[in-house]
Amino acid sequence: MNQREKLMVGACGLVVLVVGLPTLVTATVGMRGGKDALKQADAKALAAKRQVRSLEAEIATLKPQVGAVTWSETPDLLYPDVATQIFRLGKKAGVSIPSIRHVDPRPLDVLSEQPLVINVSATFPAFVKFLYMMQDPALKLSMDRVRITSTDTESDAVRVELSVSTYTTFMLPSTSKGRPSGSAGGSSTGSASATTGA
Repeated sequence: MNQREKLMVGACGLVVLVVGLPTLVTATVGMRGGKDALKQADAKALAAKRQVRSLEAEIATLKPQVGAVTWSETPDLLYPDVATQIFRLGKKAGVSIPSIRHVDPRPLDVLSEQPLVINVSATFPAFVKFLYMMQDPALKLSMDRVRITSTDTESDAVRVELSVSTYTTFMLPSTSKGRPSGSAGGSSTGSASATTGA
């Protein structure tokens, strides 16, 4: 190999080194970066698993509390039982309950809500007693609204519309969301009526 060929080989080697070195450096950095990214992903996955375990533990703790304020029956089976209990309370309190109307149940994130509208006729003291009895935890009711529809100052009589809700862990089908479950155009799906009181 003459001097000229040696120079050409050396030049080619220098070109390869100059061109290849950045690629090698980039590949090495890329491998390191990939390892760092994997480590970060593993750390995030581990943190997510810890959070899931923490949430599961919290849910397990809350289950008894949720069970104490909710039912497990379907809304159709729940309504008659709750209505019967309300009528019994009305009789004990000495009020008249002309009707209890149940509105279409509403699906929530993890529960189903069954709204009820209760019409009450009574003297004001008897109504206050009934309202107090409605706070019984066994009923598992939440008081949404109290609307006095009429009053009689001479007899101290009032007519009141109570809007309450009870909740069940039974989940409604997704097809029920946003549409009536039992009626074509109305908002109520049924009612019960009775006269309880003196």
